[in-house]
Amino acid sequence: MDKIHELIKVAPDFYRFLTTIQGEEIFMTISDKQNFIYAKWMPNFDLGIRSGDIIKENSGAYAALTKKVPIRREMDRSIFGVPYIVYCQPILEKEQVIGTINIAIKTSKKDILMESANDLNHFSNEVFAAMQGIAAQANILDQVGEDMMCEATAAKQQLETASDLIKGIKKIADQINLLGLNAAIEAARVGENGKGFMVVAEEIRKLSGESKGFVDKIGQFLLNIEQTSAVIKKKSQLIHDAAKEQSKMSEETVKTVETLTTMVGKLRDVAEKIG
Repeated sequence: MDKIHELIKVAPDFYRFLTTIQGEEIFMTISDKQNFIYAKWMPNFDLGIRSGDIIKENSGAYAALTKKVPIRREMDRSIFGVPYIVYCQPILEKEQVIGTINIAIKTSKKDILMESANDLNHFSNEVFAAMQGIAAQANILDQVGEDMMCEATAAKQQLETASDLIKGIKKIADQINLLGLNAAIEAARVGENGKGFMVVAEEIRKLSGESKGFVDKIGQFLLNIEQTSAVIKKKSQLIHDAAKEQSKMSEETVKTVETLTTMVGKLRDVAEKIG
């Protein structure tokens, strides 16, 4: 047992050394084959083990005693309210296990890093999903803008065709008007016998004038439609351009989120190494 007593003598200095290099709260015990015979802890990290306590069969110290090998266990918050890692080293004398030295290290920093990494990962996943949705909507908007431009172009072509038809109708109206005028002249030349024919000729001229008036109104209406169609086409182009820019920005944001995800992975690796 002299070896265990020697360890107990240097234990306080060893404990101070550990807390200096580890930077975390540490709980240290030394045991013989049945009981803990030394315990050292900090006020904010007390696992409740005291000198004289019996070694429990489910403990790391018991595993180190019976298996004769070093034991490492990660313990979560469910046991003492704080996470920690325990290292149990068997003490050998003449190839026989005579006790253990056990060091429990509080791993709150690791937990904080892991929680931060998980929160960042959750956030990056949400942003990534949102950006994918925005990119999809931008593509739809881009397609809508493109379709609207095609429709506006087709409408303009139809209006040009309608305008040609209106010009034809106007030309016919002018010819009817000229025909009515000639008929009135001829009716005047024949005198009394041409009165009835003159009335018909006058009605033809009125009808021609009214047709021409309607044609002018229709022409103005078509012109207004053409102007509106041009505005629609211009707005559609703006939608198309905005959608392209939105899609580009979404792609850049997705790349940023992917970089963030990589950083989260590295943060997790650091947290694991701390443990």
